[in-house]
Amino acid sequence: MLNNLYSSARRWSCFLLVFGVSILFAQESMPFQINSQILNQVSRSVISIKSITLGKGRPEIHIGTGFIIHSDGYAVTSHSVVFSADELQVTLHDASVVRAVLIYENVETGIAILKLKGTTFTPVELQNQRELKYPACLTILGNSLGFFPSVTMAMLERKSDDGLLHLGALIPPGNSGSPVFNGKGNLVGMLMGRTSFKIHQSENMPVGLALPAYKIAMEINSLIDHFIKHPGWVGLSVDDLSSQHGVVVTNVSKDGPAERAGVSVGDTIVAFQGIAFKHALDLELCVTSVKPDTEITFTIMKNGNRMNYLVIVQKRNWFLSP
Repeated sequence: MLNNLYSSARRWSCFLLVFGVSILFAQESMPFQINSQILNQVSRSVISIKSITLGKGRPEIHIGTGFIIHSDGYAVTSHSVVFSADELQVTLHDASVVRAVLIYENVETGIAILKLKGTTFTPVELQNQRELKYPACLTILGNSLGFFPSVTMAMLERKSDDGLLHLGALIPPGNSGSPVFNGKGNLVGMLMGRTSFKIHQSENMPVGLALPAYKIAMEINSLIDHFIKHPGWVGLSVDDLSSQHGVVVTNVSKDGPAERAGVSVGDTIVAFQGIAFKHALDLELCVTSVKPDTEITFTIMKNGNRMNYLVIVQKRNWFLSP
């Protein structure tokens, strides 16, 4: 049966449903070898992401993929999957659906970090491995045309000058942000996009572009460590002031620590624990480094008056705004 499917599909693109998993054969010459035990293990870390953007008309919905990198519910995906999203819904390997929020994004590298609601998740092992063998048969676990989880076989062809891995494969929509694994189940990279190269006058070779795993690890490991070890939160958003030191309060979480202390939108925070600071990032680092249930002092300019406000830091709740 597989031979018939191969011959009818020529070099590219045929789908099978095998035990509920959609498998895409990328090349006729590529061996079809998937260790079911490894596949089952790594698939528990893969998530399907529904990005919802609200507007005047019907909501825009985009589908992508991501993968869990910490058991507390931190996940990584491509920035293109969650860009401008008003709501994020994540489907896990067992078909359960959880909420997610975007907590970090880097437009330049294309990396985005999500926080999933819950605390019992299976993470993928994120290794800082730079050495790769070319060519190599790889596996992309994603969300091909609505089939989740889907398995796309790909051949690691080369590494381009911009650091992206080139994967020989026909990759359907929905796979942006998908993890790419080697035969041992180790994460090799994250799928960022698709392109093609002309190999004959009448034939183009589809290519997937993946960000190497070591680059992902270099950017996010310290961030995740900071989020976990420094969970301090007071429930406000601030912006820099162009003409003076301090920050202006732009948003206050309803019934959060700052609102309960009397801080309101438009206030100017000029000092933390009696020490002046210049930028919003300075204040954020100060607050997040404080242990929950600790009382801190904001010095605030309100209606022309300089006053001190006592705020009790709480453990961060990502699902309260801001």
